[in-house]
Amino acid sequence: MRRTIIALLLLIVLLMPFLSSCDSGDLQLLIDYAKMWAMVHGITDSDGHIDTGAGLRYVAGDALGFGTTGDKEGDAVIDSARTVKDIRYAEKEAKQGWKDLYDGKEVATVVLPHYNNAVNTRDKDYSYYNERGIAHLMDLNGYKSQEAADKDFQTAGDMTYDHSYVYETMYRQRAEKLEQLVQHRDEVYHAVPKRLYVALSDTYSCLYLRTGWAQYKQLQQQVDTKLMGYQ
Repeated sequence: MRRTIIALLLLIVLLMPFLSSCDSGDLQLLIDYAKMWAMVHGITDSDGHIDTGAGLRYVAGDALGFGTTGDKEGDAVIDSARTVKDIRYAEKEAKQGWKDLYDGKEVATVVLPHYNNAVNTRDKDYSYYNERGIAHLMDLNGYKSQEAADKDFQTAGDMTYDHSYVYETMYRQRAEKLEQLVQHRDEVYHAVPKRLYVALSDTYSCLYLRTGWAQYKQLQQQVDTKLMGYQ
């Protein structure tokens, strides 16, 4: 249920401290708006201190079954706060998953749970599918891990295909992550799984077909040369 007492309590108790700790440029307007809205509606004073009594009318509105705070701006802030909270949580999980992958941790039991949390929280964000797909590639002992990787890559592609710039950005980000992992595996472990080179070659191929840039063709040829060593 979208509007619940818990969400409203989040507005009253957690919204202002949470937003105040967020310094993302993309979210600054939301932060400023939320602070102003809370003061105008008496939820906080000018110093950011919460007025619980003033906030109770929002809780009461939901508790009585109205399904709303009674204020469209209030509902918007609640939804925005949830979005911010979800983004921060998903980013935290994805970063931890990537770190564990770099550190050579067990993919199935350590790495993938973090990415699953990120995907489940932000299931419309292609970047988490990209990274989880790469994690699946590193699960060399996993049953159908290659199939799982292909499915995540396909999902990321399907989500962005209708938007040319985003589609290319998705592939560039995938290439960047694969490049980082390939370089790291080569430098630290002196062993790069064939799967990573295959995925990187396919990614360069897609970028070349999409953009026509010769550099992507050259990069693909370099990776394909590496792949010849596995035959």
